[in-house]
Amino acid sequence: MNPLREAVLTEAQSWIGTRFHHMAQVKGAGVDCGQLLLAVYEACGCMPKVDPGYYPPDFHVHQNLEWYAGILKDWCEEFTLSQMQPLPADVVLFKMSDAKVFSHGAIIVDYPWVIHAAFAQKKVVKGDATNGWLRSLGRRFFRPKAFLEGDK
Repeated sequence: MNPLREAVLTEAQSWIGTRFHHMAQVKGAGVDCGQLLLAVYEACGCMPKVDPGYYPPDFHVHQNLEWYAGILKDWCEEFTLSQMQPLPADVVLFKMSDAKVFSHGAIIVDYPWVIHAAFAQKKVVKGDATNGWLRSLGRRFFRPKAFLEGDK
């Protein structure tokens, strides 16, 4: 496996158990799903530091702007399952059932297994995206551009 992908998985696993806290990015203390992705990929050199600015916890219910996907598109290439299979350390973005936009992000471990800051479990967990509350959600897949050369 690409060493950069391995570094992302190791870093993501080190966040497991960190409690869910909106807009936080402190390993062991608090993080939300978006901040988890920003912290992990920045720590591994896949992206620069990104300040997403303020976002309400229910941004996905009240606006049509694909804000989260927009941030991902700055440092990732979007793909579909018909184009390629997700690899470890790729990103999956979910659309919550009450949402207007895709608003929950996770790091792929071995799809469908993902690491994400789960509001329902109130912490960062490793879970199966085909079971539980994630199973019926819409999804989009992204591959960090930093991997594109190393995957060849």
